[in-house]
Amino acid sequence: MANLTVLQRAVFADALEWQYGPVASCNLDACTITVWNHPTLKKPTEAQIKAVLNKYQAEELPRRAVIDANSQIDTAAEDARAAFVTAGPTQQAVYLMKAAEAVAVSAGATGSAAEHPILAASIGIEVPDTGDEAVDIAAVAVVVMAKRTQWLQIAAAIEGKRLGAKSKIAALSDPLDAAAVAAVVEGIAWPKP
Repeated sequence: MANLTVLQRAVFADALEWQYGPVASCNLDACTITVWNHPTLKKPTEAQIKAVLNKYQAEELPRRAVIDANSQIDTAAEDARAAFVTAGPTQQAVYLMKAAEAVAVSAGATGSAAEHPILAASIGIEVPDTGDEAVDIAAVAVVVMAKRTQWLQIAAAIEGKRLGAKSKIAALSDPLDAAAVAAVVEGIAWPKP
């Protein structure tokens, strides 16, 4: 066991935890691996170490590589979305409330600024394609519905790219091939504003 590198011992410790759970905690000193609380692996042999490492490399490392690649894709998709909207969960909530008010007004609901406060806040600020200011709640609702339609198209395009990239990652013959994973992740043509 003296020929195991620090990295190999650390990977073995991770592999043990993956294989046997936390009861297989290790002491990784300079030359040996001692496993506590496991009935058969107190002082693992080279063969036992290789068997656990081989299984770990064949099963767990590819799974982790896919999870990592999918996480990179999700982060990139979120960055692509943020290029079109103001990011942040509370701002997203405002967008949803504004869209709900606009849908209600577009469906024929009438009401005051008190009933549609988010739309009312945009009177004189939202500007439709004509370049004129939206002067009342109905005009603001028209602008918001147009933006909502644009956003739905953008969001759908981003979601399609995100899911398509994840499908490509899942189809890789070797998810540990960093170049292949990078080619998928970096090759996504996200919509631009």
